[in-house]
Amino acid sequence: MSLSNYVSRLSLMNKLINEENTGPPKQFAKKLGVALSTLNKDLKFIRDSGVAIRYSRTGRNYYYELATDEHVEFQCGFSINKRVT
Repeated sequence: MSLSNYVSRLSLMNKLINEENTGPPKQFAKKLGVALSTLNKDLKFIRDSGVAIRYSRTGRNYYYELATDEHVEFQCGFSINKRVT
């Protein structure tokens, strides 16, 4: 998988979570076009980054557990530095 595809998927995950439009795990994975195991790995990556993601069984949705003044935004960047010798 390319880096741009991975970043796009994380951005879509963030959008769906913020909109409370993930649905249950299998539906969320389908919306992302990935297997359930891949969804779980991505959720673990985000949680390991310090973001609290929870699942509501009654709402059947993932959501961020944030303080009122917090917001989750994904940013990715890289640069290529060429050294001329």
